[in-house]
Amino acid sequence: MITYFIRIFILLPLALAGGSFSFSQQVVSHDMTMFNSSNSPLSNNNIRDLLVDHENRLWVATDLGLCSFLNNQWQIYNTANSGLTDNYVRTLAVDANNDIWLGTVNDGVFKFDGTNWLNYNSSNSGLPNDFVRAIAIDQNAAVWIGTVEGLVKFDGTNWTVWTIANSGIFSENISTIEVGQANEKYCGTINGGAIYVSPTDQITNHTISSSEIPDNSMVEIEIDANGLPWFASPAAGLFTDVGAQNWLSINMNNSALPTNSLTAFHIDQFQSFLFGTDQYGLVIRSDNGAFRSYTTSNSALPENHIISLERDTNSVIWIGTNGQGLVKLEEQYAGITEMNETNFSMYPNPAKSSSTIYFSETISNAQLTIYSVRGEIVHMFDLQGDMTGVALPKLSAGTYFLRITADRFVFSETFVVFE
Repeated sequence: MITYFIRIFILLPLALAGGSFSFSQQVVSHDMTMFNSSNSPLSNNNIRDLLVDHENRLWVATDLGLCSFLNNQWQIYNTANSGLTDNYVRTLAVDANNDIWLGTVNDGVFKFDGTNWLNYNSSNSGLPNDFVRAIAIDQNAAVWIGTVEGLVKFDGTNWTVWTIANSGIFSENISTIEVGQANEKYCGTINGGAIYVSPTDQITNHTISSSEIPDNSMVEIEIDANGLPWFASPAAGLFTDVGAQNWLSINMNNSALPTNSLTAFHIDQFQSFLFGTDQYGLVIRSDNGAFRSYTTSNSALPENHIISLERDTNSVIWIGTNGQGLVKLEEQYAGITEMNETNFSMYPNPAKSSSTIYFSETISNAQLTIYSVRGEIVHMFDLQGDMTGVALPKLSAGTYFLRITADRFVFSETFVVFE
């Protein structure tokens, strides 16, 4: 285990998490532990996907089977010792019963309950192709599967397949799937834009030409605490749909992100954004807007090409590399300042420029500050006396970060403005 001291290279006074509880953290040191096929039972050093299940067990998808890790104990599953019939595991998901679902390159989908293996492939099910790149479980326990020949829904009995021919999607190569808070599905493709699936399974396409989406390819989709979908792109950084097809981007032009080429992405339980890159290692944007990075130059990271990320319930960050194994990252913090929790909220959000925003309760003698996505102060109000709302200044359409400081609490929230 190696300990390094790192420097936070930019600090933005932002808060991505909605609600009224937040905290700021300063990382003062970190420990990295490396696992590879030479120093551990890890079967292969290409870490395709990572998953933490409901028992905080880490599952690792590799090019030579499936691995699990809990309490420093490894379990290895492959074609030689289990019901797995394809060692090339590409994607992982967990259902409400803590059963693990695996997508493989050559033999479709496997469901593993800890003892039994159940296989669905193009020969025995409605799967259109056996190369599976994405799996997600929705709120009705339906399994959504992304193959290289279409999007699939399996409800336990019936198989539904969406293709170019039968639904008008623009790419059948489905790279990632995420389930939203209202059971809507967000699907990323390779060169076909984003596919939205409503809770009633209605399809909507969003591409560069039709919706001005920043990129037609996505490597990962995650949902934040406000229910917004964030799309990680191999060419355009990170972007989200804030409503009415207004796209907010985080990229190397407006943030400390060192590249627009993302290879992995994860939003953790603290609403930190974890970015994997192909040349710049791991980049983390905390909920307070501070960026920090880990590379081969400033840490024990064995390579800068990161292809999978996960954070477990013990706050450990797990990093999957492209050929140098698995990395366990444990950060140590100093200067943690908690803000008082309250039921306070503001509305409407989104709001129109120059309109009035209202507070859920009266506040007194507070300060309200609006920040741009670059961390610059756009406007500051001193709210004297008792206030139930405030008139916004004229603002350009976009996403801002609003902070209210009062005697009894501090409130921070992402804030969207339309002209």
